[in-house]
Parts: sequence; structure tokens; C-alpha cells
Amino acid sequence: MHGTITLPQAVALYIAAILGSGILFVSSGAATVAGPASLVSWAVMILFSFPLAYAFASLSRAHPDAGGAATFIRMAFGEHPGHLAGWFYFLTASVGQMIVAMTGAGYLAAAFGLSAGAAAALACLVLLVAGLANHFGIRISGRVSLLFSSLLLGLLLLAVVTNAPHIEPDRFRPFFAKGWVPVGEAIVLIFWSFFGWEAICNLAERFSRPERDMIRSAMIFSAAT
Repeated sequence: MHGTITLPQAVALYIAAILGSGILFVSSGAATVAGPASLVSWAVMILFSFPLAYAFASLSRAHPDAGGAATFIRMAFGEHPGHLAGWFYFLTASVGQMIVAMTGAGYLAAAFGLSAGAAAALACLVLLVAGLANHFGIRISGRVSLLFSSLLLGLLLLAVVTNAPHIEPDRFRPFFAKGWVPVGEAIVLIFWSFFGWEAICNLAERFSRPERDMIRSAMIFSAAT
């Protein structure tokens, strides 16, 4: 099972971890908080993501362990904080997977006029497919992530290209309609869209070339973002 994640699969895993449901619903929330100036908040968080991604990737390359971020906390602050971080991550990730599945199913239901029951069934199907992919190993789940992450990125790019001609410049004036404080509030909100850099840390041992691809995959994704 060791040494199976390639560079394209690593980038896909970052896309799946970070450009999940957060990027789809936080954008509207940020715009509501800060108005047009929410674009500044996005720019700040994108710049901040580079050192964040580099730090996690460097730690993973230097200390590859299935504990991931919990291992780093244990090394820095001791056993008890490390165990707490591991359990918190386990619990929040378990709940988060359900939220991600329900978010995706909700978009599909809205697009095709499906009922709430159908949306719930779709969410269960998403979780089932993800569980089966992981059951058959990181090689299969990595390929599945590459497929669906490529589809997600393609759909986002398609949405940007098709909607670009419909941008109305008047909607961006005044740019700081709500002042500077909401820009900071939007930054805090957008931070959760970039939450996920630590999710790949526990897979460091599964990289085929961790000494090269851990940092490279993180930087490729950061630059693409």
C-alpha cells in the first residue's frame, strides 16, 4: 500500500480536500458580508494559502506519519494535546463528510428538481461510493479523486467562462460599500474554504516520491487556485 500516490493524484486529493463544498457556498456568504470588497478577502486568503500549504507539506515530508497534523501537535506540545487533536479531527471529519455529501446532493437536487428524499438518497450514494473506493485502497481512491476533482475543477472553470460576459461593472461600485471591517470578517469566513491542507498530511507515507511530490503538489494547487 506504500508509495502509490503520484503527483497528479496528489493534486487531485488537494482539490478534493480544499475545493469541496466550502468553495461552493462560502463565496455567497463572503459576498453578503463584505459586498464587492469580498474579492480582496479572497485575494488575501489565496496569498496566505502559500505559506500554509508549504508548512504542512514540509512537515509531512520531514515527518511522514499516518497521524498527520495530530503527530505534529504531539511532537510540538506533547502527547495529550496530540491525542486531543487526533480525536477532534476524527469527529469533525466524520461529520464533515456528511455535510459535503449533502451539499453536493443538494446542488444536484436543485439543478434537476429532485425531492428532499432523493437528495438524501444521492448523499448516501456519494458516501457509499467514497467508502467503496477507500475500501479497495489508496490506488483506487486516488484515481477516483483524480476523476471527480477534474470534473469539479472543469465545472468551476466552465461556470466562470460562461458567466464572465454577464458581469455588470455597476455592481462593483462602491467597492468598499460596507467598509474595511467586513473584509476581515469575510477573510475569517473564507478561511474555512481553504481548510484542508492538513488532510493530506496523514497520506505522506503513501506518496511514491514524498521527497519531491509533497511540496510540489501543494504548490501546484496553490498556484492554480
